Amino acid sequence: MSLKTRHFLFLVTCPDGYEKYLEVCYKAFKALKTFSKSAKTCRADGGTLAMPRDAGIHDFLFSLMKPLLPLPLFDFWIGLHDERQEGKWEWIDGTALGTGYNRWKNGQPDNYGGNQDCAFYSYWGSGRSPSSAFCCSRQVTGRPCMGSGPGYSRETWVPTSGCEDDLEVT
Repeated sequence: MSLKTRHFLFLVTCPDGYEKYLEVCYKAFKALKTFSKSAKTCRADGGTLAMPRDAGIHDFLFSLMKPLLPLPLFDFWIGLHDERQEGKWEWIDGTALGTGYNRWKNGQPDNYGGNQDCAFYSYWGSGRSPSSAFCCSRQVTGRPCMGSGPGYSRETWVPTSGCEDDLEVT
């Protein structure tokens, strides 16, 4: 028995309201919510709070959120917290913050008042409210993007235009 090699192209998209950066989709929410309600909204939408793990994502999130949040209201939640263990910051997916990229303001985190457990971006560097805007992230969605119509069968599908990510299946 011989196996035929077929090339499938996948149309990589983001759901409505999301914008793609690299292979992740992001959506800005202007509604002011607590950290836990923001995280719940993201989960209900199939994602998590955004996790800016490098300078590129950081810059993208700022460009996405800035039009929604004029100064001085520029605060928004990200998926970073130390709710499980004080001082041990981790991303909302459970991975440790580590010693790599971070954007803590000088002197932060300081657990002021004994109850600072969730991180947010702030233009001014100090939170004024327990509720903030937030940004969700989720993986891009893909579907096979193939030709169809008269003369096509499963063995003779060909890629159509407007697709990305050539994936060879054997």
